[in-house]
Amino acid sequence: MKVLIVTGSTIVPIDRVRCLSNIFRGRTGTEISYEFLNRKHNVTILTSNEDLIERDFLRKYDGLFKFKTYDDLYLQMEYLVKNSYFNVILFGPAVSDYRVTGTFNRNIYGEFERIDSSKKMSSKIDDLYLHLEPTLKIIDLIRSEWNYQNILVKFKLEVGLEDCELVPILKHSIKQSKADIIVGNCLEWMKEKAIIYRKNGKWDYVLRSGLPLALYNEIVKIDERRLSNDV
Repeated sequence: MKVLIVTGSTIVPIDRVRCLSNIFRGRTGTEISYEFLNRKHNVTILTSNEDLIERDFLRKYDGLFKFKTYDDLYLQMEYLVKNSYFNVILFGPAVSDYRVTGTFNRNIYGEFERIDSSKKMSSKIDDLYLHLEPTLKIIDLIRSEWNYQNILVKFKLEVGLEDCELVPILKHSIKQSKADIIVGNCLEWMKEKAIIYRKNGKWDYVLRSGLPLALYNEIVKIDERRLSNDV
C-alpha cells in the first residue's frame, strides 16, 4: 500500500520570533509509521518533528516531508493529496485551531491600537492583545475539497471526559470528516489506551502499546474489503 502518515503539531506565528503551539510532538504517528515501514509498505511521512525518527533511517529515506506552521501543513497536504496517489491517509497532527490575525495594545483611552508584528515586538508592552480567528479544519477538506476517495484515518483527542462521553463525540467527528476510522482518546488516559471507532458505529478499546498494530490490522481489513468489491 501507498500510505501517507501526517504527525506532529503546528505553530502559528505571533511575530518573527514568537508563536503559539501545543504540547504534542508526534510520537504516536511516528510509531505507526514504523509499523507500516517494517511491513514493506510505501510510506510518505509528513511530520513537524523529524527528531523522533532514527538518524540512520533519515539518511537513507526520501519519503520524509517536514512542516512547522499551519500554513506549511495546509499547502503540503493540498499538494500531496491532489498530486499523489495514496491507498491510506492517516492524519494525526495536533493542528492549530486558531491563527493570529492582529496584535494590539490598549491606549490610555481604552482604545485598541494595532502593533507592528512583522519583526519582533517589544517585551515592554504592558498589555498585549492577540486577535485570533479559526483556521480551516484540514482533515475535513481531504474528502470534501480535495476529493480523496480511499481509506482515511482521523485522530481525535479530548480533555476531562469519561469514556461514555467521548464515544458520541467520535460518532459526530467521523461523520464530519467522512473518515473510515477515528482513533480517540483523552489527555488523562492517552498513554494507557485508545478507542478505535469505525464508520459503521462499532468501536473497541486498545492498549496504547498495541495501537500501531491494531490500527494496521484495521486498515488491512478495509483494504481487503475494497479490493474484493472491486473484483
